Amino acid sequence: MTSKLTDEQLAEIASQGLDEEFDSDSFDIRYYQEQFRIQDGSFRVCTIHLYYHYENWSTNPIRIGVFLDMLTLSRKNDRYLFLDKAVCNINLDKLLGSYVRREKEAAKKERARQVPSIKPSAKRED
Repeated sequence: MTSKLTDEQLAEIASQGLDEEFDSDSFDIRYYQEQFRIQDGSFRVCTIHLYYHYENWSTNPIRIGVFLDMLTLSRKNDRYLFLDKAVCNINLDKLLGSYVRREKEAAKKERARQVPSIKPSAKRED
């Protein structure tokens, strides 16, 4: 005997799976924030720079928008986060440098990919 699920039952099962995924993402961000003692403060940090740090730390990083939404900070927006530099155990001054190195490397690879390779052509003598 085969049992068939209704559309409502399928939707409920799918939403349960999403809740479990959301909870694991939430735990990942909470643990990251606790691990590096990321708290509200007055030191301005670019959101993309902190996200780059998180992306390198996490085994399964989430998208930047979700990362920003899940951080429990009161002063944050798409461009900047305001952190307590004295408490945070990330060297915030080096975040920019590591991000810039990564971007330069990516740009260099992109340029190398776009430049056609110069191969010597064989001259034919008739």
